[in-house]
Amino acid sequence: MSTLSASRAGRTGRLISLAALALMGAGSLLGRSAGPPTERTGAGVDGGANCTVCHRGALANADQRGRIAIDAASYRPGVRQTVRVTVEHPDALRWGFQLIARYASGETRQAGSFTPNAQTRVVCGAAGTAAPCNGEREFASHTAAATVLGANGRMAFEVEWTPPAEDVGDVTFYAAGIAANNGGGNTGDMVYTTSTVIRNGAGCALETPTIREVSNSASGAPNMAFNGLTSIYGANFSPTGRARSATEAEVRLLAFPKQMDCVTVLVNGRPAPITYAGSGQINFQAPFDQLNAATVQVVVNRGLANERSSAAFSSTISQLQPALFTFNGRSVAAIGPDGTTRVAQPSVVPGARPAKPGDVVSIFATGLGVTNPAWDSGDIARNASPLQVPISVEVGGMTVPTADILYQGAAAQAISGLYQVNVRLPMGLGAGDQTLVIRQSGLASQAGVTIPIVP
Repeated sequence: MSTLSASRAGRTGRLISLAALALMGAGSLLGRSAGPPTERTGAGVDGGANCTVCHRGALANADQRGRIAIDAASYRPGVRQTVRVTVEHPDALRWGFQLIARYASGETRQAGSFTPNAQTRVVCGAAGTAAPCNGEREFASHTAAATVLGANGRMAFEVEWTPPAEDVGDVTFYAAGIAANNGGGNTGDMVYTTSTVIRNGAGCALETPTIREVSNSASGAPNMAFNGLTSIYGANFSPTGRARSATEAEVRLLAFPKQMDCVTVLVNGRPAPITYAGSGQINFQAPFDQLNAATVQVVVNRGLANERSSAAFSSTISQLQPALFTFNGRSVAAIGPDGTTRVAQPSVVPGARPAKPGDVVSIFATGLGVTNPAWDSGDIARNASPLQVPISVEVGGMTVPTADILYQGAAAQAISGLYQVNVRLPMGLGAGDQTLVIRQSGLASQAGVTIPIVP
């Protein structure tokens, strides 16, 4: 899965980031019924390892007869509550878990604190020192007494958690569970991972939001494109100083959230998927199934007593609105032939390098319409999905032959409104910043976008 953020000329924004969120386990340690090592919930921010590092059975979540679930209510700042972690499997005889709580706005930060009890041990940081942790990352897990033989195919662990004393926006819980066979070794056990996001049940203290502009996230062109990535600019969207993108936990079910912290975007009255929310900017995806006239509203604390809604902002949704993402408003967001190096001048993106004639580069866009297969707004495009309406590409005033446009469609493992074009650069390109344009059904991407070329 990937997330997208972008900046364009004249905006305070973020550079494009295509970051893999796949979870991977590594290492080799012995299983411990007294409690697992730290950093074993599968959370990418902690390295992605889970309990299969020690319990060498099937991959996590492979056996569909079992599962793990986190039951946590919306929080009230500073008010202790019980979080329940339930592990199930019809054949299991012994049980274990690990749980973490983090700020959704920055998952390296500990959210609140856990309280040790007969079922729960709490340790701190990568070293696993004993609590209290004094703000360091906390890991709550089973005690030896709580592993329990039997339990009728199901075990529920209750963990006492005290939220932060003030509103910190959404909180993300990650958990791993062990459904063990009690075989006396570390093989044949089932491991499950999950995550959930909870919100401040009282909502955010905000004034009524106002919308100044609704525009294409890549080009800044007014209005929206069908399934396109779109930005709203205005005020009072989130508390001052708070800004975040969608988290790994929120997109784990292969779809982006339709509420982020206290913020909801309504397009013609329907919630839209959100990728980023800040006090003056929201990035979201326009609907998959609507065209022409549209109204956009930003609602904070939706469904709560202190709900506030902006005035309806009039916009339109076009079938196509081709637009290129850039690193700085001019240099196209592109990946080089090795699939990882960014194509730009190092002065624009540290570590980047220009392309050469004949290189195959990947460029990223939005507003290119329907793909085959089609994906709903907010979905993660799970495989290659070519455009239904093809594009042409011009670089340095030269039209790229159709045979050299090697792929045009949804960017696999990214939000469905992000498109990827793999193109072989013409051999006759000169050195320097060369213009780059994509065209589709008589429409062109924004002017002034370039790609740097060296001999």
